[in-house]
This record gives sequence, C-alpha cells and structure tokens, in this order.
Amino acid sequence: MKIFITGNPGIGKTTVIKKVIEKLGKGVIGFYTEEIRKEGKRIGFEMVEIPSNTRYLFASTEKIGNVRFGKYYLNLKPLERVIEEIEKEEGRENIIIIDEIGRMEFFSRKFRDFIKNLLNSNKTLVATLHRSYKKEFGKYGKIFEVTKENRDFLPERIVEILTKGGMQGGKVDKV
Repeated sequence: MKIFITGNPGIGKTTVIKKVIEKLGKGVIGFYTEEIRKEGKRIGFEMVEIPSNTRYLFASTEKIGNVRFGKYYLNLKPLERVIEEIEKEEGRENIIIIDEIGRMEFFSRKFRDFIKNLLNSNKTLVATLHRSYKKEFGKYGKIFEVTKENRDFLPERIVEILTKGGMQGGKVDKV
C-alpha cells in the first residue's frame, strides 16, 4: 500500500505526516523534515529519523556540502544513512515514512534507487510528494492533496486506511 500526501508549500504536509506517525505509534521507520528558520526566514531543513528522533542537517543556506540546489547546499549523507537503516529492516512489517519525495532528495542516486525499488515492492509507504510528481506517482498508490479544509482530519483518514484497508489507488483525493 502506498499513500502520497501532496499540496502547496506551507499547507501542512509534514504536520499531517507527524500526526500519522504519532497515531500509528510502533512499527514506523523513515524520516520527516522540519524547516530551520532564522529571523522569520527559512535557512534550511533538518531530517528527523524515525524512530530514534536523531536529527541531521540536510539543507542549509550555509555551505554544508558540495551539492547546490537553489539557495541551499545539500548534505546527502544523512539521507543515505537513513535509507540504509530502512533497508536493514528488510522483512519486518514496518510502515515506511518518507518526507519528502522531491527534487532535493533526488540528487541522491541511493535515494532514487531506493524509491524505485520501494514503489515496486509490497511494502507500505506513506510519503509526502512534491506536487510536480503527482502524475508520475499516482499509478503506484493513493494521492491525498492537503488543503486547509482537510488537514485536521486527514491524518485520521490515512491511519484508518493503513489499519483497516479500503483504498482505491491512482487518483488524487481531496477528501
């Protein structure tokens, strides 16, 4: 089962993911991202590994790596380390959380290969998805578009689908 969460920047995709993680409790692995802000401006992103809650600097306006994406420098090593941790859990019944499948993350070949293999597996995935990838990823599962109207009850709906089934794939659902 694959569930993708998409929407405009700042609408609450990561908040939905964090609430899903909280409601599910055990059996969840992966990562979510949080903005780093200074004086009201976004200056980077931190990755938070699940379930350890270990934090890694992933993107920064200050030079932290050799990969540049827009105003950010990317540190791909933590992303690849978390992917390795997920892969170690092979054979276990975990729900994999990825926040986000986006252009920054695709700078890592390891991440691209991991996502390709994951999409073609029977593993359960809940991921935020950059809105430009909706058409490409829709064939793999259900896409929920986060709006101001649904973001408060969407986590409960996703958990219900994960625990009770009942999902039709392939289309964008605004709930």
